[in-house]
Amino acid sequence: MGINAFRDDLDLERGKSISPELVDVIKCSRFAIVVVSRNYAASSWCLDELLKIMECKDAFEQTIIPIFYEVDPSDVRRQSGSFGEDVESHSDKKKVKKWKEALTILAAISGEDSRNWRDESKLIKKIVKDISDKLVFTSLDDSKGLIGMSSHMDFLQSMMSIEDEDVRMVGIWGMGGVGKTTIAKYLYSGLSCRFQAHCFIENVKEVYNRYGVRHFTRRVSMQNVWRAFEGLSNLKLLNFYDLAYNGETRMHLPDGLSYLPRKLRSLRWDGYPLKSMPSRFHPEFLVEFCMSNSHLQKLWNGVQEMKD
Repeated sequence: MGINAFRDDLDLERGKSISPELVDVIKCSRFAIVVVSRNYAASSWCLDELLKIMECKDAFEQTIIPIFYEVDPSDVRRQSGSFGEDVESHSDKKKVKKWKEALTILAAISGEDSRNWRDESKLIKKIVKDISDKLVFTSLDDSKGLIGMSSHMDFLQSMMSIEDEDVRMVGIWGMGGVGKTTIAKYLYSGLSCRFQAHCFIENVKEVYNRYGVRHFTRRVSMQNVWRAFEGLSNLKLLNFYDLAYNGETRMHLPDGLSYLPRKLRSLRWDGYPLKSMPSRFHPEFLVEFCMSNSHLQKLWNGVQEMKD
């Protein structure tokens, strides 16, 4: 899935003030998944976070998805039982009043009750699919301003059969200037979020005649390599050879590099094109580090713990 998820216990950088960064992340998010557990109301941190999420719901039309984990949604709505006792246990009564209002609103939003699911993995898959579908529909809504675009989108989506696991190729045929590229772009913007790696290339014939086929290979790599490692959390050895014969690196990462696996023990990247390592990279197990012919100016901020 092409969904960037944020978890405040893992994604906040060490040593930073948590609150301002967390507020920024909440404001920039399109979806907020609020997991309410039995001890949720005992945490003032969680309740303050909920207040900020509710503010963003009204100000930025953020979508909230409540997950009631082993807790009765009615107890959350009424603040009754042990859940209500945890809310009342806080000393700041002004905040308690705001928290109770936010909890009442949250419990009224359609969400998921974990007690209705025997297999939690299926619940997680459903949540991911629901968000993915909403992202697709939101993206396709942008096409409504173009006359006739909705009918094109419906027809092409039926041909794509995204739920199938096979490979599909769809051709859009027509005279020059009738809008083939425009249709393809809207289809791409609507469906690309379903895939971990994706790339849109236009003017293929013109670019091929001018630069050759190698240009396309480099362009696809440039757009996808920065995300490629996110699904390889257990990777321990990474050797990246990308040095041209003239000593200049051929790889460029215009969007930067946000992640490298933490379990890496050996990292060799010839011609690494960036000035620093990803801020989220904490090399706890790294024993070999070779970045020859790289553009590195600094490795990382602060001191990173290295394990034997």
